[in-house]
Amino acid sequence: MYKLEEARRRRAQALILIHTEETAGYPFTVISNQEEQIRLKDGPDNALQWRMWITQPVAEKLANLAGTNLEKLFQMANSKTFTPFSLKAEVSLIAEFSTRMFYGTNVIGVLRGKYRPNEYIMVSTHHDHLGIGTNADGSDNIYNGAEDNASGVSAMISLAQVLGAYGPLDVSVMFISVTAEEYGLLGAFYYADHPVVPIQRTIIDINFDIMNVHGATKDVVGLGAELSELSNLFQQAVQHEGLYVSPDPNPASGSFFRSDTFAFARAGIPAVYIWSGRDFVGKSTNYHSIVRDGYVKERYHQPGDHYNPLWSLSGMVQQMKVALRIMYGVSQGSFYPKWYRENANAFLPR
Repeated sequence: MYKLEEARRRRAQALILIHTEETAGYPFTVISNQEEQIRLKDGPDNALQWRMWITQPVAEKLANLAGTNLEKLFQMANSKTFTPFSLKAEVSLIAEFSTRMFYGTNVIGVLRGKYRPNEYIMVSTHHDHLGIGTNADGSDNIYNGAEDNASGVSAMISLAQVLGAYGPLDVSVMFISVTAEEYGLLGAFYYADHPVVPIQRTIIDINFDIMNVHGATKDVVGLGAELSELSNLFQQAVQHEGLYVSPDPNPASGSFFRSDTFAFARAGIPAVYIWSGRDFVGKSTNYHSIVRDGYVKERYHQPGDHYNPLWSLSGMVQQMKVALRIMYGVSQGSFYPKWYRENANAFLPR
């Protein structure tokens, strides 16, 4: 979404995205298996005429036709002095589209604060997945989305139950489950443009997406925490749970920019996406890689993303406890985290 937004800002007519497994973190089939593309009824300003994805081998052929190669283009793109130039290659596109209109729903619940009810902590997640596919061989074609993202919805509901049972915080808590995350964070961006409470009264956002259902860890990851003063509170919360903070294991994949957190951050809300750690208790050092690779190969955006009764939810509980500590810290301390502008300039509104 960030690349599309930047292309529109620069008044591009169309965009070709090059998919590489190393940076995306998933195979090209994750994209090609999506049978529909969803858009908001009211499109963005300077909407692209079309956009498409191509594989790395196809992109290499395109670069060769232009007298260069992908490695050189990637090196140029990583330079701050890069300027656009013509590849002197033409692409023709003929496509037929059918459209349908339907309603998507963001679901919001609010637990009113005791002393500052007009200030809000946001806990966000998304409830959509990919629906039902069409498999010619008659095999399972239901995309259940157990990890992505029934796990996040479960975590949000559990937090709401805990706070409802033990009493509200000083500030209000907004629990928001958005739609169409898988198609470009559409529900989150829609809320950011049509908030039910003023954005300036929303102190922070804590996001849950693909929770750790594989066991307790000694660490936890907070995507985006380093971009604002929320990082200090996140660090304290993690330490109080007897854990340590690990950095983003694959920053090139841009997971923060691919989560609903990005839409809320773009609106000005300091945000953190609490992600699974890598140092699993009682497991081998490569256990995280085994779990991750198995998930991407067998379940991520595939019908195989089923609920597994053998899951260990202790890691998920750890993530929720960190979130609760952050929420109590914000509520009791009248803490209003600010952006570290030097880190956030890359994506905050220009």
